Amino acid sequence: MSLASSYTRWVLNIPKDRKNGFSPFLRLIPFGDNHHIIRSGERGETGAQPHIGEQPCIQVIENEHLHLEAARQLLQSHGGGHRGPELVRQHRVVGGVLCRHQYGEVFWKYKDLAEVYENGRKYGIDTLMVFGWWKGRFDNGYPLYEPDDALGGEAELKKAIKDIQKRGGRVILYTNGVLMDVKSDFYRNYGARAAMIDLDGNPLLDHYQFSNQGTVLRTFGYKTFAQACAGAEEWKQQMLHNGRVKLSMEPDSIFYDQVGGHRCWLCFNKDHKHGSRGDTEPLYRKENFEAVNELLGEEQAVGTENTVDIFDPYMDYHHGCDFGNWYAADVYPQLYLNTFPETIITNRFIHDEREDYRLQLNYALVCGYRFDVSIYRGRVTDMSGVPNYAGHVKRLLEYKEKHRRFFYPSGFAMREFPDMPSGIMMTQYVSGGEQLTLVLNCCREEREFSWDGGEYRIPGWGVLSICGGETEIIEGAE
Repeated sequence: MSLASSYTRWVLNIPKDRKNGFSPFLRLIPFGDNHHIIRSGERGETGAQPHIGEQPCIQVIENEHLHLEAARQLLQSHGGGHRGPELVRQHRVVGGVLCRHQYGEVFWKYKDLAEVYENGRKYGIDTLMVFGWWKGRFDNGYPLYEPDDALGGEAELKKAIKDIQKRGGRVILYTNGVLMDVKSDFYRNYGARAAMIDLDGNPLLDHYQFSNQGTVLRTFGYKTFAQACAGAEEWKQQMLHNGRVKLSMEPDSIFYDQVGGHRCWLCFNKDHKHGSRGDTEPLYRKENFEAVNELLGEEQAVGTENTVDIFDPYMDYHHGCDFGNWYAADVYPQLYLNTFPETIITNRFIHDEREDYRLQLNYALVCGYRFDVSIYRGRVTDMSGVPNYAGHVKRLLEYKEKHRRFFYPSGFAMREFPDMPSGIMMTQYVSGGEQLTLVLNCCREEREFSWDGGEYRIPGWGVLSICGGETEIIEGAE
C-alpha cells in the first residue's frame, strides 16, 4: 500500500460505481510472496481456502470502512510501523535549498546555508535539505557526488553543517537513488550492467529538464538518465559508496531520492539478482535499504521520496510525492495514515504564495504531515521572501506545539468515518484518553455541517479544531 494506494504488491481497489452493488474492498498481497487473490466466498482450484494449487491466497477484505485495523495487523506482520531516531520523530519543518542548478547557476554557496537556516528558524524551520551541493550540479552527473569547489569546497561544506548544528538545526544531504546520467563515467563503465532494460535489451530512460530563461531547453529538453535496477550489485555498491560520501560530511541525515516508489517498471536483465522475475525488483530495494541502514550512527537517519509501506521499516521519513501529499479532489490519505500513523511524511509542492497556499498548508496540518517549505524549489530566496506563507506556517506550528501530544509522534486514529458534506474533510488523533478532531473546509466559501449532535461553521479553506469540548478556528482564505 502506498499513500496513493498504487504500488506493486499492495493494491487498493475502490470501485466508483456503487449503484450496481459494488462496495470498497482492500486487496492485500504480502510483499515478496507470490500470493494469488480471491474474494470472500471464492474457492481455489483445490476447492478450499486459502490456497490456489500450492500457492497461499489472501482473501479480499470487503467492508464499508475497509477493515483498517485488519490491514494494519497484516502489514505489521510484514515489518510495518517503523519509528526513527528521536531527531526525526521531533522534526517539524524541512526547508529545501538548491545550491547549484542543472544548467549551472549558483543560488547558494556553502557559506550561505547558515543564513538560510536562520531566516527560516524564526518561522519554525528546524531542518535543511541540501540539493545540488555536488560538483556535477543538480540533476547532472548522477551517480557521482563530491563537494563543489565553486560552492566553497569540502571544508566549507563541513563547516556550514557544523554551524547549523551548533545553532540547533539539522542537515539532510541529498543524492538521487535511481538515476544514472548517460554522459557520466559511471554509466560508461557500469551502465550496461546496472541499468533496467526492456524486452529488447534497451535501457529504460527518463528525462528531467529545467529550461531556465531560454527556449531551446524548453523545446528540446535536457537531460537524459537511465534507470538503475536495485537488483544489480553494481548499483547497490554505488548506493553504499554515496552514503559513505554523504556521511563523511557529518550531516544528521542522508537522503536517496525516488527509491521509495519511483517508476514501477519491469527489468528484463536476467543477469540481475531478480533473474527472470523483474517484478521482484522492489525486494532488492529493500535489501539495499537494509545495507544503507548499517552505515548509520545511532542518531543518524535516512529518508527517501514516496511513501510505501513495504519500505517503511527501513526509512526514517518520507519526502512526500504521492497523490495525497497535497490537497486535490478525491484525495483520501486517511486509509494509509490510519493504518500506519507512525510513518513520518512531508507535504509537497507548495513552493510559494499561490492562491490556495493556506488551504494546502491547512491540509498538511489535518493530515499530520511535516511541512516541506522548499520556497521556489529552493532557489533565489528563502522563507524571508514569502512572509505571508512563512507566517501561516508559524501559526500552524504553534497550534501543533500546543497539541504536540497528538502529533509528535502522530496519534492519527480515525475512530469513526461519518458521512460529511462534499468539500468537508475530517481527521482524528488520540493521546491517552483524549481525542482531537480536525475538520478542513476544502471550499473557498464558508460551510456549515452537523456532527456528533453539534452544529458547526467553518470559514473557507479553514480548519475547525475540537478537543475536550474546546473549539478553535484556524484561518483559511484571505
